[in-house]
Amino acid sequence: MARAQKINTLYLMHARICREEVNVAADNVGELWHKRLCHMSQKGMQRLAKDNLIPKVKNMQLEKCTNCLAGKQNRTSFRARPPMRRKALLELVHTDVCQVDTKSHVGL
Repeated sequence: MARAQKINTLYLMHARICREEVNVAADNVGELWHKRLCHMSQKGMQRLAKDNLIPKVKNMQLEKCTNCLAGKQNRTSFRARPPMRRKALLELVHTDVCQVDTKSHVGL
């Protein structure tokens, strides 16, 4: 639980740490700690639980996390085939077409 005091535009927080209690409303406490610890691996969480740093999480099995799976995806290359070269100069031009209302310094 925390209270904060506003000093100018900054909030100075006075927090109490309760080591004996953890107020959680979740079905799977292991999944909650997995998210709190920035999607830590199951092995790392078991090490913390072994040292009693995470309460009530011993012998847990993490389910597949969609965020972890999405973070491990690789982007495929855009080049499925070698680039096609043009034979003549200006045979293929990439440009942006827009209307410019601002006149240049010479009035054109």
